[in-house]
Amino acid sequence: MDKEQLELSRQHIWILAVDDEGPLRRLVARMLEQSGYNCVTASSCKEARDILKTRPFDLVLVDLKMPDESGLSLIQHVKENHPETARVMLTATTDPDLAREIMDVGVYGYIIKPVTRDMLIITVENALRHHFLAIQMKAYKGQLEEKAWSRKEKLGVIMENLSIGVAMIGPDMKLLEMNQQMRTWFPNAPREGGDCYHLRLSPGITPACKHCPLREALFKGKNGKGVRQLYTAEGKKDFSMLTSPVRDKAGKIIAAVELLEDVTERLTSEREASRRQKLEAVGQLASGIVHEINTPVQYVMDNMNFLQDSFTDLSDLLDEHEKLFTSIISSGTVNVEELQKAIDEAREDADLDYLLEELPKTLEQSLEGIQRINAIVRAMKEFSHPGSDEKSLVDINVLLENAITISKNEWKYVADIETNFDKDLPQVSCLASEMNQVFLNLIVNAAHAIGSLTEQGIKGRGLITISSERLKDNVRIMIKDTGGGVPEEFREKIFEPFFTTKARGEGTGQGLAIARRVVEEKHSGTLGLLTTPGEGTMFTIELPII
Repeated sequence: MDKEQLELSRQHIWILAVDDEGPLRRLVARMLEQSGYNCVTASSCKEARDILKTRPFDLVLVDLKMPDESGLSLIQHVKENHPETARVMLTATTDPDLAREIMDVGVYGYIIKPVTRDMLIITVENALRHHFLAIQMKAYKGQLEEKAWSRKEKLGVIMENLSIGVAMIGPDMKLLEMNQQMRTWFPNAPREGGDCYHLRLSPGITPACKHCPLREALFKGKNGKGVRQLYTAEGKKDFSMLTSPVRDKAGKIIAAVELLEDVTERLTSEREASRRQKLEAVGQLASGIVHEINTPVQYVMDNMNFLQDSFTDLSDLLDEHEKLFTSIISSGTVNVEELQKAIDEAREDADLDYLLEELPKTLEQSLEGIQRINAIVRAMKEFSHPGSDEKSLVDINVLLENAITISKNEWKYVADIETNFDKDLPQVSCLASEMNQVFLNLIVNAAHAIGSLTEQGIKGRGLITISSERLKDNVRIMIKDTGGGVPEEFREKIFEPFFTTKARGEGTGQGLAIARRVVEEKHSGTLGLLTTPGEGTMFTIELPII
């Protein structure tokens, strides 16, 4: 179900919201009704069970902790007795083990309190889409099984009716076959036998996509994945691309299957959420940034006052010289001793030797302060810029410098920063705004790790080392800290959404999840972790040079 279909059907969709907290229950109902849904509420699981008997519901939204029974048992009841109803869990906990338990019961998503309208509507829409797709697939399966079609015919019908684009590509990168959805998106592409990239580009444009996931499948025998912006009959769209090799009985690769899913709406929502998080990060760093600006502003102002006073003294000295010169001209005689005495007195009153020594230092210090302010403002401007939805060539070293500048107040009390940038680093095609956010998250995480180990600098200072270098076809960025490292039991979870090792209220658990999605899905790169408990952590990012 696409966005337009969902918008049109909202007036026919009924949602049951179950929560024992009256204000939250009413807030959720109001958010859903303002978005066009019909909403009924219940304050207990028993009341919800009774309401479910009165009419069919498209979705049930249940709080985990209820006074009469667990929300999980109500979810299980809905799953068994009302399979036509989608299920979403509402919870205040971020425990990853509990999250897995919730997902295992059979929900299409869960929402972490406090509830925001964007997160509520996005989760509900995704749940409804997945549920309606499951119902459609079940219906297709039933229809197919009712007819005694051959296995090949069944697979063909399924493929033709999928909302996901499917294509088979030969080892020479030629198109062998594609389903109806592909033909709908790319009606001008050659049917069979054309170059695969003509599915996405106009005929005659020959350079195939560099770092193409199909190459991973066809030439390396690996599953490939990526996110691409492609031009379709409906305009430019974002697609998630998955590829897999097809082998014959001998194990030889004879083709590759390519799956395209339209993720335009999801990525748009994620971009908006990412931009909001970036602004929240700026807000959290704001007091530190103000302090970083205020310090050079203060000594620049002091220096300007000193320069103003010095100008007055120098002006008075010049006036004295002018008077002496006028006296000499009018008298026609020169008393050298008196003249020297008068000049010495004027120099002493103006403290000329001191001014000649201090004025250059004052100007140099003032210029330094202004340059410092300019660097902070420029970094903030580039970081806060919403950025483009299309990639552009950027200097990775500049992005790293900006992140270091913006986050200074987070690390300067607990660590020193050492940089080792490759000055000959080539520019990289990327989404600058989103990579800025990745670097900032990793540097702030490094500072927090050191601060936790050193009790915010009381037990000494740590070191954050940031490096960049060119590999063969990639650029590698390394951000290393001397913090406490990541315990072994957390290493598999550290990139999961909402997982955090920080105290409640100090972290959202989304920074590293966003970083991995930006690096791997949007830039076809890799984000790795090397850590030793008690010694520190190093994150490595590799981005393809495109």
